Amino acid sequence: MDDENFMESFKAKDVFYYLDCHIKDLSKLNNSLDEETYVNLEKIWERYAYEHHLGRDEYLALRIAKVQVINAEKGLNNKFVKSTLTGGIGYDEPCPTRYPKLLSGLMMRMHEEFEYYFVHVNKYLFYDRVAQTSYQLEKKIKNLSKFEMCSKILTEQIKLLTVWKQDFANASHYERFDHIKTDGMVMYFAYGANCLQEKMLERCPNSRRVGEAVLYNHKFIIDDRGNSGGCASVKKEEGSEVRGIAWLVPENEIRYNLDKAEGVNMTPPAYKKQMMKIHILGTNNFNSEALVYISCRKEGFYARNNYIEKILDGLKENFVQEFDETSYRKHIKLS
Repeated sequence: MDDENFMESFKAKDVFYYLDCHIKDLSKLNNSLDEETYVNLEKIWERYAYEHHLGRDEYLALRIAKVQVINAEKGLNNKFVKSTLTGGIGYDEPCPTRYPKLLSGLMMRMHEEFEYYFVHVNKYLFYDRVAQTSYQLEKKIKNLSKFEMCSKILTEQIKLLTVWKQDFANASHYERFDHIKTDGMVMYFAYGANCLQEKMLERCPNSRRVGEAVLYNHKFIIDDRGNSGGCASVKKEEGSEVRGIAWLVPENEIRYNLDKAEGVNMTPPAYKKQMMKIHILGTNNFNSEALVYISCRKEGFYARNNYIEKILDGLKENFVQEFDETSYRKHIKLS
């Protein structure tokens, strides 16, 4: 069985594993950039070019996945570089850089982990992103250093891989909503302490976790409960999003357990109930109706002791991706 046929047999969890390894590898490389690293990367390209009788054209270096590295040491306004950028180079996307050997070696180094799973993602997008990043760097930074080029390109590639990792995490870890029986159950969106499975099952022992979900056009806030600190709520804000966990909860446990825990029937009530549209990641359900508890108190800032930490534990426990941890931690009051 050849490599590509072997890769075709991978399940989502296999691709997720290789993506995770690739991200860690590129992060490690990004954190160890120095002169020795640059020399080693250039040697990767020089050795490959020598073995394949390449590198004789002063303007051309590595060609991979319809991307051609272009020598832009003389600037983007150089006649050859400019004509290549405007007219293209065959069917390839030009990738201009003042460090053609270094970038070629870096791309080859990034390919070492990529080759284990590339048939499951868009390899052309992967290298096109390098070309676009390199072009923007050459365009914007007059005295671009080797460190700036390598670090920015590695950072952008890690961002792309993280998005792909999230896609495969959804496919690998989350149940498919289409196969879940919902009779007598209420879809509930948890974005606070109920993200923690232990806390949620303590309150609603017969609830069933569906998976990661997103409430779009809202932001996470902390309500005002005085000096003791507040609790989580959401507030409408276009373009923002709140990450959380979708649960299916029996109707009677909503009424007798969760409503009580959230203080819905207190006087005055602590929270109100509202049905809202959420996106259950890993499914085609972009507009699933879900119960969301929203604080009746005004917006505050600082949370009660150890509250934010529990929310973060819940998000991480559920493999929630792409949430801004600092936007949560800012609500922790330092003693």
